[in-house]
This record gives sequence, structure tokens and C-alpha cells, in this order.
Amino acid sequence: MSSECAFCPVEKKTEWHDETDRAILMEKLGGGPMVVLKRHTDEPTVEEVEHCRELAENYFNEEVELKVLMNVVRNHWHAHIVRGQALTGE
Repeated sequence: MSSECAFCPVEKKTEWHDETDRAILMEKLGGGPMVVLKRHTDEPTVEEVEHCRELAENYFNEEVELKVLMNVVRNHWHAHIVRGQALTGE
């Protein structure tokens, strides 16, 4: 945990859709879903990324893409969720 990290500790400033012991599926401050890993790292394991994908897909009941930008918060892994028509390009 870092005192300089925007996600440590994760504060409930927006709606949280779902939470596990490893990740939180929430709304971004500007709107739209994202998933945040609870563990402070910028390099998640393959299993952690898959867990985050499954968390989002189970909640939304559809295939999603995890779009990792890390533009503003660079030191704590998180991903924006792309779903539905945005995912298929329709």
C-alpha cells in the first residue's frame, strides 16, 4: 500500500457493482465501469487479470475487454471495461 496511490486504500467514491477478495468492479468518477485490483501493483499476474475479466463478465453477463490505460494512476493496476457494441464495433 502506498500513501501516494489514488487507489490505496480504495475509497467508495462511486457505485461499486461487485467485489471479491482480489478486485473491485466499480464506476469511474466520470462514468463507465472499471476494475481495480486490490493488491498494490502495476504488474498483475495472469491469474489476477483473468479473475478481473471473469468478475466483469459474470456481472455484465457478456464478454468484455479489459482496456488497460494506466494514464492517470500509473502505479496501481486497473482496467476500463469495454462491453457490448463497443467491443464488437457494431
